[in-house]
Amino acid sequence: MSNIFFTLRFGLGNVVQSIPAYLSLCEKHDVTVAYTPLYPTDSVARAGFFPSEVEEMDIVTFTDEVKKYDYLANLPYGIVADKTGNFIMEVLDGISELDSEVERSMKYCEYFGCTKKITRGSVKTKRGKDFDDRPYVILHNGALDSEEWRMKRYPMFERLALLIKRELGLEVASIGSEKEYIKGTVDLTGKELLESSAYIENAKFYVGTDSGMYHIAGYLEVPGVVMFTATSPSKNWDKNFHHTITPIKSDTCKYGQWGYHWHPACGSCKQSTLYHPCQTIDPWKVLSKVAEVL
Repeated sequence: MSNIFFTLRFGLGNVVQSIPAYLSLCEKHDVTVAYTPLYPTDSVARAGFFPSEVEEMDIVTFTDEVKKYDYLANLPYGIVADKTGNFIMEVLDGISELDSEVERSMKYCEYFGCTKKITRGSVKTKRGKDFDDRPYVILHNGALDSEEWRMKRYPMFERLALLIKRELGLEVASIGSEKEYIKGTVDLTGKELLESSAYIENAKFYVGTDSGMYHIAGYLEVPGVVMFTATSPSKNWDKNFHHTITPIKSDTCKYGQWGYHWHPACGSCKQSTLYHPCQTIDPWKVLSKVAEVL
């Protein structure tokens, strides 16, 4: 049995997708989880959804702490190092563009001799005293709170919400930040992460974009659809981890993200203040998939 220092970085989606790898490692090894934030938005990754205690530490403390362990496993970079910091392997070297981020994380299991399987440990969700327990179709237009990821947004969510109510007779509600509220829906935005997770857990169905909330829906095995605009389903959707979620891609997107890299011609998508063709997924197409899955 090895002592492994499992360190998390980046945002919520990366962290949630690393949970199966962490749980697999725990079956044979002593694993400690820490979090070293890189960006202000990284605070969502330490908000309690991970199925263990996660200690946040600055880079100085981290550098000293890692020396106490046999190995460092660094997510989502996919790096394994020994206690002196010497590089051993990078799991990205062993995957193709068609492998998912979940599959990338699971490469740790191969290195450490663990069974590679999708395991879902218990997680904490929170239902406050005013929790609305009606089983809504939960909508989340992720990335409205992040200019860096504006190309993940879906500009026709308001139209889609109207169609779900009118054509399917279902009540819809928005979660996320206040900026991510979708007009015409029940407003469940502005909640802390664990309460938003509880609304996803209680949902009749989930409809979202490629964001952390979508990965939580996949982890909780909630039925749903996810709309991919510029980002890649091959990287960000895993057939086992997200098996209850159906991915939908624009028919007009010629470029966008391909696996772990961006197409050279995709710069306009990240720079434009207008919506890119990859974001013009027909809401009727989404509605049809919602009705099919339901």
